Amino acid sequence: MEVPSVEDDIRAMETRWNEARAHADVATLDRILADDWTVTHANGTTDTKAKYLADLRSGARKFSGGVTVSDFVVRVYGDTAIASGSSDSTVTLDGQAQGGKLHFTRVYVKRNGEWKMIVSHATTLAQSQSLPPAYPRAGATRLFENDKVVVWNIAWLKGQPSPLHRHIYDLTGVYYEPGDRMIVAVTDMSSLVAIWTSTDSSWVSLPSAATIVVD
Repeated sequence: MEVPSVEDDIRAMETRWNEARAHADVATLDRILADDWTVTHANGTTDTKAKYLADLRSGARKFSGGVTVSDFVVRVYGDTAIASGSSDSTVTLDGQAQGGKLHFTRVYVKRNGEWKMIVSHATTLAQSQSLPPAYPRAGATRLFENDKVVVWNIAWLKGQPSPLHRHIYDLTGVYYEPGDRMIVAVTDMSSLVAIWTSTDSSWVSLPSAATIVVD
């Protein structure tokens, strides 16, 4: 019998996640989510696990029908997995519309032999698609391009803000010259993602759509 891959496990968890929240199955969601899980919604608000489950339990958060998913991808990095794609759902919170057509990213980690979702964030598709692409821009030089990857050499220019933008491709970054740059301000915040800072070698949360000022 073929052993399910990690990707298979995460895809199955995503199916359970969507079915459980559509039916307010709090017990299943409690098993899927890590206790320190947070979700950042497309409107920029953030909920803890306790708050999100309480809203489903009370009926304050209601799904009308299921959640449809498209362009779904899972990437596995050891004991961490990242699931991303697009979704569509009809949701209300205290009678106000939420949900709709979104792009989402969710992060899973393996703890004590079990996969747990630790963070989720969503961006309204119309919002992100209306922004200009991140590159080309000042301080960025294209080094290589083929049908699968584009490589840019990027310099954070001191004192020059990075304008509000969107990434049209999946993004990974490698810092090979740490230098002395430091993020001093972030505005126009949308949904959160994690980036690696070269100044102190740590992960920090930043918006996926933001104006970033470097000093």
